[in-house]
Amino acid sequence: MIRWLFLLCSAPVWAFVNQNNDVQLWITESVVKTFNSRCALHLANEWRIGDDISKLYHVYLQGILKVSLTDRIDIAPGYRQTWRLRQNQWRLDEEPLFELFFHAGDQFQVRNRISYVIREAAMNFWQYRLRLRYIYTDWKVHPFVSNEIFVISRDGFSENRTIAGVSVPLSCFSDWDFYAMLRFLKTDPSWTHQYIFGTHIHFYF
Repeated sequence: MIRWLFLLCSAPVWAFVNQNNDVQLWITESVVKTFNSRCALHLANEWRIGDDISKLYHVYLQGILKVSLTDRIDIAPGYRQTWRLRQNQWRLDEEPLFELFFHAGDQFQVRNRISYVIREAAMNFWQYRLRLRYIYTDWKVHPFVSNEIFVISRDGFSENRTIAGVSVPLSCFSDWDFYAMLRFLKTDPSWTHQYIFGTHIHFYF
């Protein structure tokens, strides 16, 4: 926690969206509708505000159908639509995707995602995402850490996200995640880093 506070305080007061030292706020809402013990529909939307939390630049809507093959393996086909602010214009990305999850108990999870990103007025590409996540569930609130890497077909390794946070169960129907993220993003010809604070509200039905 001290490291995150130091990084935030060392950031300059002003930065462009996704440039070095940009401080951002990400807000995610998700609804999970469980059909039975093996199948559930996950719906989510996210709002990203950058340029030192002054400009909305990214919104997505996503639907994923998650199916448990075993107690340790899940598969999940899905689809995402993303609106990105590029050169002061909103552009639409369409992204069919497929996820494969591996669980080691209730606390450790490996998520593999492969998707094809169809971009408006830009080149399409394949994307692979690998996320490792650990959550400690023995306390009333649940600390968690994760790391995720992105690989795209054109440029290879393109992004890394390191996250630390806490999940707060509110009831059997809802919980709330609070997190801080250090994000490294490849923006040709160099890498940039951003400091992101986020919240993720989950609802279960």
